[in-house]
Amino acid sequence: MKLILFSVSTAHTFIGQAQDECVSGDCENGYGEQQCDCGYLYKGMFENGAKTSGKLIKDELHYVGEFREDMPWGNGAIYFADSSSYRGKFKAAAPHGEGRYYTASGKLYKGEMQNGDYTGFGILFTDSTNLDTYYAGGFENDKKSGYGIEVQPDSLTFGFYRNNVLKKGWVVTRAGDSTFTVVGVGRGSDQKNVMVSTFEGSTLLRTRDGTVEFYLRPGEFVEMMVAGDKRLRRFYADLTTPGESAD
Repeated sequence: MKLILFSVSTAHTFIGQAQDECVSGDCENGYGEQQCDCGYLYKGMFENGAKTSGKLIKDELHYVGEFREDMPWGNGAIYFADSSSYRGKFKAAAPHGEGRYYTASGKLYKGEMQNGDYTGFGILFTDSTNLDTYYAGGFENDKKSGYGIEVQPDSLTFGFYRNNVLKKGWVVTRAGDSTFTVVGVGRGSDQKNVMVSTFEGSTLLRTRDGTVEFYLRPGEFVEMMVAGDKRLRRFYADLTTPGESAD
């Protein structure tokens, strides 16, 4: 996916070789507007001639937020002409850290990013208008990787993923108010190795060996605990809360 404001080569030109012209205000210490011959217009604050916070505008994009080393860096938001957008942390002009990314096709990703890719932990809705269907868990280079869970209206699939493929896990479907059908996927994933229970609409999924545990509150969040990881990871099934947090 590689969501960035401009390519590495363009960024190098923008920083080191492009010519900037102050077209309005104070472009040394204060508010000013600076035009770059690479096509970008900056409107915002300067300190000792360096951009600190403001807007970066070009035909196909609009960035507003913090700057460092002449690039978007820190907290910010970017809006593209195709209606996609990202709000969150930036580093060297690319999303890096926690944020929320709406794609032009209607998907929503909330969670950790590295150099413009989904990498770390997050929650991905394939349709941002349907918050009942999603994947929550680990990602690497935009693909499901590590422990995670896929939530569907009529089933739950959880286990260990690699390159978007469930390598070992279970598919759980409801067979009654408090009974479930469990099917194992992959070697060593016998249905007897997983426990499923419900309480007041919530669902707890746990492997008997304690490797991984998921707790779902429908319409609110899903929590994940993995053996050896001291963090409780909570993924919120809404449009506004940041993608991943630890209690």
